[in-house]
Amino acid sequence: MDDGIGLEQYVRRVLEAYRKTPGTMGTVRRADRMLAVYYRAALLVKYTMAGVALGWTFWRWGLPYSILCHAAVNAVHLALEDRFF
Repeated sequence: MDDGIGLEQYVRRVLEAYRKTPGTMGTVRRADRMLAVYYRAALLVKYTMAGVALGWTFWRWGLPYSILCHAAVNAVHLALEDRFF
């Protein structure tokens, strides 16, 4: 989205590219669309929760602890990513 397009246009482009992928029958299934909506909502919740917690950590204890907690959050994300996505 570096070229200034909106989220809706970006999603349209991704879905159009998906339609052209061999083996997809030229349509986007409802289940795929719902998965995309679920994934976006999950990302929003995850980043909001992490942002609040890491912002509070920075405010309370400073940058070094915030960086350390950020690394821990990334490690947990990588460990759980395969289970949920």
